[in-house]
Formats: sequence, structure tokens, C-alpha cells
Amino acid sequence: MVTLKTYGNTSSQKALVLLHAFPLSSKMYRDVIALFESSLATYQIILVNLPGFGDAPKLTNWTLAEAMSDLHSQLIAVGITSSALCGVSMGGYAALAYYKQFQSEVSALILSNTKAEADNEEGKANREKLAKDVEEKGYEPIFSGMMLKLIGKSAITKNPTLLHTVKLMIASESLIAISEASRAMAKREDSTDLLGQISIPTLVIAGTEDELIPEAIMKVMSAKIPNVVYVPMEQHGHLCVIEDPVVWSTAIINFLQKNNGY
Repeated sequence: MVTLKTYGNTSSQKALVLLHAFPLSSKMYRDVIALFESSLATYQIILVNLPGFGDAPKLTNWTLAEAMSDLHSQLIAVGITSSALCGVSMGGYAALAYYKQFQSEVSALILSNTKAEADNEEGKANREKLAKDVEEKGYEPIFSGMMLKLIGKSAITKNPTLLHTVKLMIASESLIAISEASRAMAKREDSTDLLGQISIPTLVIAGTEDELIPEAIMKVMSAKIPNVVYVPMEQHGHLCVIEDPVVWSTAIINFLQKNNGY
């Protein structure tokens, strides 16, 4: 269902697991791999592709809970019984779904540009509309409806090529993967009540120019988590990791080096 690619110290039992955003694959992390490898020398760095993305097999009617159960089985198979989970946007939904099922096997959480609430009925309808539009019209609904919301305005001003870079990343992904992931997000469980029960160190990263998941939502989420570090990335949007991979990864490296034996 999901596929894994491992970097860093492949013999270590410590892992940083990276879950990607929508509508991208684990390729979105290409600029942070070397940074993590050099600073987290005792870690395996594991990139996950959700169903249909990257090299993961195409699948219909899947759920985030099912995908995370499959991820858990694969991590156990390679000897990883405790992980630091990092998710951006849809990857954050997935990280919370994993934690909900396997709390004792998560050592730290990193939630970037994401939220705990499930979609309301309007949100679910919009996800289904996007899924059908992608099936009927291809990538254009994503390019016309989401592109300017994925990257912050300040980042576009500083580096106008970012939009083209992200567009190419999206265009390399399967249309089936994109439509089915939209439906999987619509079906996700609400994790709001889970926030107060998170007992492990948690890092929340927000983009102050994020139009898809505004910083105000992330501040509210952060305030409900007991052992939390909150990092706002000023003048950054939804894909902070692509806009400024050095600042984004440094926040995670510092967090892991200071918390929970990492």
C-alpha cells in the first residue's frame, strides 16, 4: 500500500519518518535529506509514499488509517519499533492517524502546516469535487485552484521559479493518486480530542502566510498539545519545507537533538 525509501544510518533502530503533503510525493523532501543525514547521524531517514504517489502502487478507496497500519507493518519488518514521525499537510493527518493507532511506538511528532480537525460536510464535498475534476480534466484543476495557495507570496517574490518547480512535481504524480488521496483526506477521522493525550515531545511548524491552513488554526492546535514546541516560519506559506528547506529542517534537527533522547 505504501512504499519506503531509506537514507542515513540504515543500521540504526532510530528513525525519522517523513510523510508527504498533497498533491506531492516524497520527492518534496529531496532538499532536506542531506541536511538530516549530516546532522542526525544516528538516524535512519525514511521517506514514505502514500498509495499511488511516487513508486507506491495505485489504489482506490483507501484510508489514511489503513495506510498507516501498512506503514507500521513495514517499519516493524525492518526492525523499527520507535519512530519520530514528521508530516506536512496531508502527511500531518497521516502522522496523527498513525499515532492514534500506535502511540507506544512513536517517540516524537512533528506536525507542519496541518490540522487535527476532520473536514466538515462542505469540506468533504469540495474534496470530492476536486477528485472528480482531476479525473475529468487532469492536472488543470490543481494548477488553477491550488498553486498560488501552496507557496507563500513572499517566497514567490524571492524565488519566482518555485511555482514551476512545484508544478513539475505535481505533474509527475498519478492522477489516480491525487483523486484518491483527496477522497482519503475527506474520510479521515477527527483528531482534535487526541491532541490533549499526546504525551511525547511534539514540534508544530506553521507558515505565517499559509492560506490553506492558516497559522491561527495551528496556534489553536499547538495550544492543546501538552509537551509542544511551536515554531512559526515568518513570511512562508503552506510548503515551508520547499520554500526554505534549511530553516525548516534546522527547526526539526534542533528539536530532535533536544528532546526525548534524540
